[in-house]
Amino acid sequence: MQSRSSIGKILMTCLAISMLSLLCGFKSAPATRTTPAQYTELGNVLTSSGDFAGAEKMFNFALERDQNYIPAYMGKSLLYSKQGNRDKAVEEYDKIIAIEPGNSDAYVSKGLLYLNMSKRELAAKNFTKACEMGNQSGCIFIKEMNE
Repeated sequence: MQSRSSIGKILMTCLAISMLSLLCGFKSAPATRTTPAQYTELGNVLTSSGDFAGAEKMFNFALERDQNYIPAYMGKSLLYSKQGNRDKAVEEYDKIIAIEPGNSDAYVSKGLLYLNMSKRELAAKNFTKACEMGNQSGCIFIKEMNE
């Protein structure tokens, strides 16, 4: 007998395959171009279900459609973090910041990742940058680190 978690994974995989079929135009109506948002949403679903290889493919499909699509980079950073590959997660945040230097949320997320990696100085630097941009979360994390 299969456990609930394996049945859940099977169901999530079936759902993801069904969504992919719809997104890719495998239906009787005329096919529509799949958007980066659709690929990214599917990548997020696959990440949640534990299908990391499938999720990475979906995020990459999104970025092939739009190389500056920030949510796909955010999804990849979360995916890599869940896999324990924090250095790759940091690289994805760096890509976001290169595309959109004023993205204070990317600095906060990167700071949290550094904090999780016990790299307090780098965390503080990112929280400070976010706070300087007016991001209250960055300010709160700096204050908590200094207490």
